[in-house]
Amino acid sequence: MFNDKYSIIDFENFIKDIDLDIIVETGTKWGDSTIKFKKYCKFIHTIEINKDYLSTAQKNSKNILDENNCKFWLGDTRDELQNALSSVTKKQNVLFFLDAHTHCMEIFPEKNDNPVLNELSIIVRFVNDKKIKKPYIIIDDFANPKNKNIKHNIYENAALNIEYVKRQLDLIYGKNGYEAYYTEKVEKSSNSGKIFI
Repeated sequence: MFNDKYSIIDFENFIKDIDLDIIVETGTKWGDSTIKFKKYCKFIHTIEINKDYLSTAQKNSKNILDENNCKFWLGDTRDELQNALSSVTKKQNVLFFLDAHTHCMEIFPEKNDNPVLNELSIIVRFVNDKKIKKPYIIIDDFANPKNKNIKHNIYENAALNIEYVKRQLDLIYGKNGYEAYYTEKVEKSSNSGKIFI
């Protein structure tokens, strides 16, 4: 997210009128974005399946993040996301930053699937049960329908695009009850797109 100046501009424009209480990040890696998220919210939940990555992230964020502003979760997001959300109240403004987990799929080939749909389904359940209010969502590595040159992920011949996630988004917000913005420009062709919902 924060390694591309256009992503930072998109992100800051997206949240400029939101008083964010919590950011939930799936895919901590080395904690670079976790550390940067501190500036924009009161508390961060970040989930990482790789214990070495998580350990590195905790070392990198020492003296910056602590238990008062961040909770590190080790495990599969499909398990730990529910645990993280159990501490969120329905009065809090929540933003989900859902990584497409490419590096985890390379490290754990036995988990050769994309957990984004499962993560969205967990969010659906928490919204429908009125445990959290309708959130803001950013999904990384996402296709822009108007710019095929923006890098995005493909899973089992399916592009990570709006059609891929539309069913879950309709369940969260109501049929077509949301606005979506896409990455229009990237600094380097190797940088991927995002959807902002």
